[in-house]
Amino acid sequence: MSTDTGVSMFKFLKRFIARIRIRAGTTAPCNAAGDAGAASLPSAALGENLRYFRDVLGDSADLIIREFSFGRDRKTGGALIMIDGLIDKDQIDLAVMQPLMFETGPLPRLAGPGGFDMDAIGRSLLSTCGVRKKADGDALVCDILSGNAVLLVDGSREALSIEARKYEHRPVEEPGTQ
Repeated sequence: MSTDTGVSMFKFLKRFIARIRIRAGTTAPCNAAGDAGAASLPSAALGENLRYFRDVLGDSADLIIREFSFGRDRKTGGALIMIDGLIDKDQIDLAVMQPLMFETGPLPRLAGPGGFDMDAIGRSLLSTCGVRKKADGDALVCDILSGNAVLLVDGSREALSIEARKYEHRPVEEPGTQ
């Protein structure tokens, strides 16, 4: 991460934490469950939800927003939001993007009006562990900043938070000096 990107990410985090503290009336941005204030996603429209995340997360070079179409006839819009360097891109490609892009059947819908059944999408289409349905926009931002990817689907007021953290490690080697 470059110095400019690190500085802009730090400024963003400082603003975000202050915003959450004001909204929730607490001193911590996320509680132990990973939830923040009570700000739900603004809409079931994908475009409005993407504007929300772009406004909150800013224009950092590390922010990845991957928009795509999936489902029967590729008519349903979706987006995956994540922070480069915090997520495992291979896991996202293999366990999230490939199943979504190659599945051609109808997407699970809720009974009556209400959009898509995000729990069913998580269970039947995503081949990864650690998928949780959430509707709180601030909690989703906390998840993104913690190394999760967030899946938004056009027509749903809920999203899926997908654990995809990348853990850096160093190989075991002899010390250079002793």
